[in-house]
Amino acid sequence: MNERCVFKNFLALKVTIFFIFLLLFVQWFYSFKTIADKAAVPQKNDVVLVFSNDPVRVPTGIRLAAKSKAAYLMVTDKGLTDFRTEIQQYGRPGGAKIILEGQAETTDQNARFTSEIIKKLPVQNVVLVTSWFHMPRALFLTRLYLLSTSIKVYPFPADDPPKGWLWSRAFWYEYVKLWGSLLRIGLSWVGVDHWPPHMI
Repeated sequence: MNERCVFKNFLALKVTIFFIFLLLFVQWFYSFKTIADKAAVPQKNDVVLVFSNDPVRVPTGIRLAAKSKAAYLMVTDKGLTDFRTEIQQYGRPGGAKIILEGQAETTDQNARFTSEIIKKLPVQNVVLVTSWFHMPRALFLTRLYLLSTSIKVYPFPADDPPKGWLWSRAFWYEYVKLWGSLLRIGLSWVGVDHWPPHMI
């Protein structure tokens, strides 16, 4: 009788885990299908948020901030303390105030650290700029950390998904990394911020 109960409990656990993976994958797939809808982005943005000081993402963020007359352009990347070179290369982001976040080492920290700054600003919306393959995870984490506010977060990928993106290595690699980010969230709750060693 006891062995039968143990077997049933073990089977129920396996089924539950399977459905969690399945539901998360469906949400992940749907996220990739919808991130390219730039028409949903407001014409007037409060914050343009760029993940990583990257030669594709940064100029996209600068152009978007200038075009949408954003109040703030925020860029997050480890060690980022100066933005003058980028301004010289890509131009000014209109009248947007530039905010640099240079402590984050992971995508989870990018979202967490910038969200704490954003919560202190008088803003209603954020437009997130990053690469197409990185967007679903970055968007999920940013929305999660701003969940307690009324601030809306919109995706604006710096590049378009390639044909056959479902079979690309980047798609599946990011799906694995999503689980790593969820682990990091749990670890951050107990004060562990720098383990496991980060992979962007």
